[in-house]
Amino acid sequence: MRSVSTFLFREGVTDDYFLPRILERALVRLCTTIDVDVAAVVSLPIYGSLVDGVCAAAHEAADGATLFFYHFDGSANRGRETEKYWVPLCERWHADGPDRPLVPVVPVREMEAWAVADLAALEVVAPRQIPLVEIFEHEHLGTPERLSDPKRTLASLFAGTSRRRRKTDPEGYLSRLAEEISIDQLERLPSFDRWRTETTEVLRELRIIR
Repeated sequence: MRSVSTFLFREGVTDDYFLPRILERALVRLCTTIDVDVAAVVSLPIYGSLVDGVCAAAHEAADGATLFFYHFDGSANRGRETEKYWVPLCERWHADGPDRPLVPVVPVREMEAWAVADLAALEVVAPRQIPLVEIFEHEHLGTPERLSDPKRTLASLFAGTSRRRRKTDPEGYLSRLAEEISIDQLERLPSFDRWRTETTEVLRELRIIR
């Protein structure tokens, strides 16, 4: 049986609660019709500067890696963020990185835009007693890439404005959302679909899928 082992460079600690599991589930879906074992996506720490740190950590993990993912938030301007983070990393990767593919993971604005992509999952995980008016930009919950501050919207789903309502730990609800969110709902988002398309192309180049 062939296997797929992937490593993720992520931006922040909270990304660890959500992104590795979501990417793993999506990879399993991509490989579901063939005999491929998809291992859990493993986050790698970055020490030192971004470019040097990513390449050094990738070299250490390369022997056991099929491909690497690099996450950065698209913010309000994906092109600007790409020039800032992705372009210099790619230049260094091609010159001095390991002989493994590197695929970008770029949610619009923030990772939390993906975490609120599935209303049904939010109903399962989020406290039901929170009034709609207490959810930041609730009118965009069905179109999360239009949210101006997805992190704030997600936090308001689990905190609200009531003084008596306890604040919920992000690790708990992000981990649960990573299990509950429908991959179908994520794939309707252009930013996730772009990641899926680019990952599919890499898996085909590696002859893991057809």
